[in-house]
Amino acid sequence: VNLTPRAAQAAVVEAPSVDQGRRLHHLLGCAACHAAESNSAGQSAPPWNRLLGSNRQVWVGKSRAEVEADAAYLRESILDPSAKVVEGYQKGEFAMPSYAGVVGDAQLESLVLYISSLQSSLPSPAEPKGAAADLEGLE
Repeated sequence: VNLTPRAAQAAVVEAPSVDQGRRLHHLLGCAACHAAESNSAGQSAPPWNRLLGSNRQVWVGKSRAEVEADAAYLRESILDPSAKVVEGYQKGEFAMPSYAGVVGDAQLESLVLYISSLQSSLPSPAEPKGAAADLEGLE
């Protein structure tokens, strides 16, 4: 019996992509609470459609604030969902878990790219303010 440890295999990390983000939306259970479409009937969390670039009323601790849902906000909401809780969801029956330590950098960026891709249903072809700068270099 050879008990010599095998060389550690490098984990295969898929490059960030919209398709990977779509798969993660289902694999990680995001779809159970967050609708990708604007119809969020029966969902327990805010829909992702038209999210990027929108202004959100949120609770930061016990204070109410308005924030722009840019790429940094999306990342923070995935890694630390209790940092800024969307108005109307602060007293929900279910709380979103943190994905810090669960998703890697490439997976996080894939989720951000997927959520950002849901802008395609906007009636105006204009890009949301700040979206290009926030997403530059991610594709």
